[in-house]
Parts: sequence; C-alpha cells; structure tokens
Amino acid sequence: MKGRWKGGKGGHGGSSNGGSNTKVSEICRHFVQQGNCKFGQNCNYSHILRQVAQIQKAHFGGIRCAITSPLPTGELELFTGGCDGQLKRWIIRPADKDVMTNESEMSNNHRRRNYQNKFQNDISGATKLSVKMDSTINCSAEVCSCLIYGDVLFCGLINGTIRAFHRPTGSFTDLIGHNQEIHQLLIIDNILVSACWGGKIVFWKFDQNSGTFVISAQIQAKEHIKCLKYFPYKNVSGVMGQPQCQVQDACPHLWVCGGGIVQIVDLITLQVVREIMFDGGPIMSVLEYENHLVLCSLQGVIRVISPTGEETFRKSLGSPTLCMDGTVTADAKHILMMGQNNGHLKCITLPLFDSVLEFHTPDTRSEIRLVSSLGGSPGIILTAQWDGALNFYQWCLPKGS
Repeated sequence: MKGRWKGGKGGHGGSSNGGSNTKVSEICRHFVQQGNCKFGQNCNYSHILRQVAQIQKAHFGGIRCAITSPLPTGELELFTGGCDGQLKRWIIRPADKDVMTNESEMSNNHRRRNYQNKFQNDISGATKLSVKMDSTINCSAEVCSCLIYGDVLFCGLINGTIRAFHRPTGSFTDLIGHNQEIHQLLIIDNILVSACWGGKIVFWKFDQNSGTFVISAQIQAKEHIKCLKYFPYKNVSGVMGQPQCQVQDACPHLWVCGGGIVQIVDLITLQVVREIMFDGGPIMSVLEYENHLVLCSLQGVIRVISPTGEETFRKSLGSPTLCMDGTVTADAKHILMMGQNNGHLKCITLPLFDSVLEFHTPDTRSEIRLVSSLGGSPGIILTAQWDGALNFYQWCLPKGS
C-alpha cells in the first residue's frame, strides 16, 4: 500500500449489519454493474463503485495469490496463482470505449442483459478495463504466494518449494528449504525471506559465484505462519532481559504473525524479543498505516498495534475475515477492505473506523480469498475468489445519479 498506507441476498444493495456506534451503508449493485441506477439520487444505496472488468473463470479452483507490475508501455501485467497449479500472466489496459467486451456483460444472465439495455448511459466516470491472458505456466502444485523482485518472479508452492522465474528468459530454478506451503515472501536488504505454514522462516542470499540462492539463516516460530511484516519495534520496557531504550531508538524488526500470536524478531540476533498473544483465531493479514500495524483475524477481529507492541484499538466485525488490503476512494477517504465469505466485501473508513461500506460481488457467492489495491486515480481494486473469478472495480464520484 502506498502513501499513508505502507504494504445480499434480495433487495437492491447487499446485506448489512453493524453496531449502534458505526454507520453502515451498502453499495448499490445495479450501479456497480451498469454505471447507472434507475432510482438515481433517490437510491438508498451508495453510488461510489463501478465494476470495470471481470474474468469469471481465471483459474479452475481458488485463486491463492496475485501481484502486479507496471510495463514500459503504460499497461499493467498481473500474475495470478491458483489451486489448479497454474501461474498465469495477464495484461491490463484501458478497454476500447466503443467495444463492451467485459465478460460479465456477455454472460447468460438474461435479466441482467435486459437491465443493461435500459441503461446505456454510464455516469460513473470509471475506465473500463481489458484484461487478457498472455501466458500460462504449469507449476504442478498450488501456487500460494508470489513476489516480484527485479527480473525475478518468486512463487511459493504448497509443497514448500520456491520457484524463481527469470522473467526475461522464462527459465527457473527451485529453492528447497521448506516442506509445507509457503504463505509469505518478502525482500529485506536484498535478502529473500520466506515463511511456511509449519512455522519455518528461511533467509536466502543470492550467491554470485554459483548463480543460485543459498540459505544464509533460518529460524523456527512457535506456531503456524500466515504473514510477515518488516516494521520498526520500540522496546520501551526492557522486555525479556533487553536493555531499555528510548522510543526514538526504534529499528526494524520482523513481525511474525500466525495462529494467535505475534513474535517480534531482532534481525541482527535472530532472537525473539517480544511475544504478543491474540484471541480471535489465526491472524490472516497485516498492514502498515500511519506508523501502526493493522491486523485482522479469521474471526473478524481488527486490531491496531503501535511500534511499542501495545494495542491501541480493537473492533470486532462479527463475521469471518479471510483477507485485507487498503485503498483510497475517489473522494480521498482511506478505506480498509476485507474479503469475507459469500462474496462479501466489507470496507471500513480510517483512521476512526466510524463508517462501514458493504457489498456482495456479482454473479457469485464464493468467498473472497484475496483483495488488492492496484493503484490508479481513482483507485482500482481487485478481488479474487475461491471459484476462480477475478473482479476489478474502480472507485468513482458520479456527476449525477
């Protein structure tokens, strides 16, 4: 995440529920799909999001990971990995305004085609996208995570192998150091760091002489690992025998997040200097925002943690949360997006967590396993679902509805 971010059934809208202290509103599904709504300004739902592309079957089975990279042409390349063992490359570009090739508009949903014929005037101002598959590689195992670093695309597989593709040539090499699925890959000071579900963290360094990656260090966490974060830690209390330091003396540490516990690792000694226990089930995702970490758990508990490791805010969503990312809307609001079951996307405004937007993705009730901000202005977001569907949306400020 950039800038301040670092890293319904029935009815006209979606479904809603929320606490008495939180304003809950729903996003109009008709406006999302058509860029217009027959109720106009009298609609009870928000006209702020437009679907700009959809691939109904990007993978046969769930989509596990996705990552984008800008091309010199101004286009965007998207890599997706799925349960079908396929790694796919897509090219994203603005679609021809006179050609409506969106897969959702070519579906067999007769009722939706009739609705579209009644509203040809798209007032959303959103840019329709063309998303075309460019190539496919069979990795022979589920692709669980991916990372682009320079000319190399790293893919973490379910069998514990890390496959490193040299993008200019298409050649690859396998890094063997895990025996369980790789959930997280990141780069710290030119070192590749990988973490698997079994709790093992491996540090890889590229060896110029052999032209391969070699293991430079490894540590074992206490529990399963779902995500890692490179983030400052400020030891202000002399925890676990460490000397007390001033708040301004913070230095980056590795925050290891998994099943109900966060372990903070000193990257110089590779020792755990702090452990933070959490309830609410496994930690599914972690983001940096305004010099704090935002964590979400499987049971839908959102927590904000300061660099000193103290909890400064907590909120329960009341429903399971599978993934999380941040974005900025067309009216410059900072939004925390969370993918849930039944195609449900829940968005909470920051920094006060005082407003909730809810939306069900069209055509499917499959759980959202990945939500990602693709950038742009206004911002474009991607959802990847367990039935293999890819949906692309853009925040908008319609001129008249």
